[in-house]
Amino acid sequence: MDTMIDRFDSLAEFVGYAENMAPYDSGDDHWAGTPNHDAALRLAKDGWHEARPIVDATRTLVMDKVSEVVDFTFVPTMDVAGAAVDMGIFMTGHPECMIAFPTEPEDKPEKVLRVLMDPGASARYAADWMARRGGAVAALLEVLQMLGHSLEIHIVSPVRGVTAGIHTPLIAAHKAGTVCDIDALMFACGHPSMLRRMIFALRKERNGGSDWAMGSTVAIPQDLADEVDAQIIVNRDEHRLEGEPDAGNHPTEWVLWHLKRLGLVGE
Repeated sequence: MDTMIDRFDSLAEFVGYAENMAPYDSGDDHWAGTPNHDAALRLAKDGWHEARPIVDATRTLVMDKVSEVVDFTFVPTMDVAGAAVDMGIFMTGHPECMIAFPTEPEDKPEKVLRVLMDPGASARYAADWMARRGGAVAALLEVLQMLGHSLEIHIVSPVRGVTAGIHTPLIAAHKAGTVCDIDALMFACGHPSMLRRMIFALRKERNGGSDWAMGSTVAIPQDLADEVDAQIIVNRDEHRLEGEPDAGNHPTEWVLWHLKRLGLVGE
């Protein structure tokens, strides 16, 4: 089946495009996570700060467990920018409150991990479940960086029924060779408005302006995985592989499951 792909070279490009789309404003604040399209745009630009308690709790739980089975062979450094925030230092007001992890140079492709993920969930999934799943995704990305991998991250949301065949955006959320700012990616990785406001607005544009033809979810097609040469594929919950834990309800087990599949921790 043919796949219609809307390609965006960065999250900033996608957000900029979304500013000029007709809004998708069906669904309430609880379901979509924001009251309207403009509020979703503000979160995408300024950061999803209200979710920090959920995300931090998930990350802490995951990192405590992972540190029992993963040998981190180097010491992270503190800087004014990085992949995660040290809340203790942050609360003191010190500018070097971000934890930075060294990455391998781009000329070592075996150390680059390419992630292809669908951050969405079907209508029956609540916003808090999506937030917990987003925390699990962030924890996985953070652990991979701590192990010395450079990350390339692409976001998709494939559905059938919006156009002929399958439709999806393909957003290059982060390119390999630099430290991935996990906090900056949290909205895209887990906020329900990423799907239920912004990606839905794109689907609305593609289906002729209807607020109702949002399509039915499908697993990430192989041609998309091949296009970005993905080693890690994060499907929606309804397309989990056999034995894959529920990331929203069992985030620690989900992260460890992926690390085992990559051969980074033992059974």
